[in-house]
Amino acid sequence: MNYNTGINWDLFFTQVDLIHDDKPVYIKNFLPNPKNFITWEDVSIILNNSSLKWRIIKKGLETQVPVYTSFTGDILQNKEFIQEHINSGSTFIIEKFITYNEFVKSLLNEIENYFSVAAGAHIFGSKNNSKTISYSPHVDNDPLFIFNIEGITKWSLFSNMSSSLLTRNEINWNIESNKLTPHSDYTLSPGDFLYIPKRFYHTASPFTQDPYRLSLNVSTFLDQVSSRIDKTYYQI
Repeated sequence: MNYNTGINWDLFFTQVDLIHDDKPVYIKNFLPNPKNFITWEDVSIILNNSSLKWRIIKKGLETQVPVYTSFTGDILQNKEFIQEHINSGSTFIIEKFITYNEFVKSLLNEIENYFSVAAGAHIFGSKNNSKTISYSPHVDNDPLFIFNIEGITKWSLFSNMSSSLLTRNEINWNIESNKLTPHSDYTLSPGDFLYIPKRFYHTASPFTQDPYRLSLNVSTFLDQVSSRIDKTYYQI
């Protein structure tokens, strides 16, 4: 079973030449009904079910979430720690969201149908206050599709090129922000979309006037096509 995402992918393909001129692409109102994909109610359900892994970003840097071993032998993350950091304004990431939402599965299937990639999904979010910031400028190894779900977020991109002779971590741990040259800024509202090519420096800055922010970030992996996850909905 596939759920209708309502996305007009022709809008994307008419704005970029992936062979001759790969570049960032911003499309307003690209994702109809963004709350079909994630809500804050989902965020609480996922936290309390301990069903997915969380990462916490504090002052632009990742902070380790404490874990414990349950009587079943499962290694679980400390929910109270996650809650306290989210309530104090830290950015959170919910990993492997591909397993949770049927609309997200359909979206990832669409992307895999258009491109020879394996697609995965994370959720980025925050309860915003004056201290809320996201990641510092960084690069990713694979192209990103950003779908803004809730709140307003400014994305800043930089035109510097990083070498493939270095790993992503080697680059991100040694970035000197004052050496980055601004390329473009995009302000995303709910339903807006941003495509970021691989190894393109970027950072996100949520508008702290908005109490909540959520985005669905889709990574695409060229070298993992043979390991795609079966996202079909099976009814029993």
